[in-house]
Amino acid sequence: MYICPVCGYNKLEEEPYKFFDDGIFNASFEICSCCGFQFGFDDDNIASQHKKKITLKEAHRIYFDNWEKKGHKIFSKIKFGDRIITDYLPGKLVEIQKENIILNNDDYNQII
Repeated sequence: MYICPVCGYNKLEEEPYKFFDDGIFNASFEICSCCGFQFGFDDDNIASQHKKKITLKEAHRIYFDNWEKKGHKIFSKIKFGDRIITDYLPGKLVEIQKENIILNNDDYNQII
């Protein structure tokens, strides 16, 4: 299992990105069951909307901020089982998941 670099959900089935030494990376195109971020699609979409070059880390922060404004709506509750009874991730779980996010990796400073 892998961690979503956007929301910290720790049950991704694929590594979100594979980084190579030459600054190239490939996205998994998996959709996070928690925040709904699709790696390789939403990051490019955010960069296009801002009409400037941004890093993966910046794209993830922008997406998280928008997800937060919408109340942390869960994309697919099925993956959470009986732990979640609403359509929104409780604040306590948001904070726990945020602790999972490891973005000090230089790879996430790649320009999209």
